[in-house]
Amino acid sequence: MAAPAFPLPYKYQPLSNQDSIRILILYPADDPTEPLRGQLEYTERAQILRSLSNFNTQYETVSYAWGDQKPTESILLEKDASELKITKNVDCMLRHLRKRSVKRSLWIDALCLNQDDKTEKSIQVPLMGKIYAQAKKTNIWLGNSDEETPRIWAFLRRLAALEKDQINEALLKSELQHIWGEEDGVSPTERFLCRPWFSRRWILQEVFLSQAAVVRCGNMKISWNWIASGLETLRTASERTLIRLGPSAQNTLNTAHVLRNNTGKILDLIWDFDTAKCADPRDKIFALCGLATNLTKESFNAGQETQTDPKLYPISTEKIAIEQMVDYNTGWEDVYRRFAQSCLQAGYGEEIGYHLSAFG
Repeated sequence: MAAPAFPLPYKYQPLSNQDSIRILILYPADDPTEPLRGQLEYTERAQILRSLSNFNTQYETVSYAWGDQKPTESILLEKDASELKITKNVDCMLRHLRKRSVKRSLWIDALCLNQDDKTEKSIQVPLMGKIYAQAKKTNIWLGNSDEETPRIWAFLRRLAALEKDQINEALLKSELQHIWGEEDGVSPTERFLCRPWFSRRWILQEVFLSQAAVVRCGNMKISWNWIASGLETLRTASERTLIRLGPSAQNTLNTAHVLRNNTGKILDLIWDFDTAKCADPRDKIFALCGLATNLTKESFNAGQETQTDPKLYPISTEKIAIEQMVDYNTGWEDVYRRFAQSCLQAGYGEEIGYHLSAFG
């Protein structure tokens, strides 16, 4: 029998167990215009943990905004003689992450999760916190760079080097003039803060749980710690009305502040990040489960009676409940209803009332 024409659409094989994951091995290329090539490897998280001391077996994660979800590009998976359709933003990101001479191991949800398999997503999504925490580093993709990017990053690095409590109008004006001269530096900074990545709900877990994170715009890169520190100083300046920013930019500053300072209870996180976006309404809850400090098996045993009294038992940080909570086979209305019931059973009736009055 003749070999099938290359390439065929990629067909996902089921994961062997609930602790299995896929890793994309991205092949190198000298020419950035060359087609993307790679392979999807099926592996066990336990196997990766055993080999963490081996630099060559470590993987990286990515954090990005999906953008237009229509897959118009593709990556060739040579081992399977097939291709996998991807979005333009993922294509652009992978081309910038691709190395010239060595392979790169990446976990990226668009490829490593079978997005059409709701049962698989229900199993894999609760693992995402562990996947990001276990990775060597996370690559934050903000999109292509532009002529403003170098100066914005220089501005944020200078702010990061300051003592935020010492920021005043004269000092902020001096820093703006140092980078932009007589040009307006506030508008490009605000445009940067309004990049789609900053408004994503999933970034909260992806960044907070990462061992290290690098921000990338095109071929430019900088440590997330520099960006976050600069944003913290900028937030202080905004609070003191030394600089006026629009609502979207202000939301970015608030998100960065919470990421640097704490996790929290699930209802507090939902309150703090009410403006963070996600395509699937169920992810308004699911995307925050990995950060919550008060999830227990009992408190999310959906719709069932619980014997747990939060006044008598210490709050558990175990994420057993997440694996029961996340279910993409259930409609968002039922997810919200079960979540509210579980919160009431756990003694959070007053907080639920606040949420209903604020969000309806």
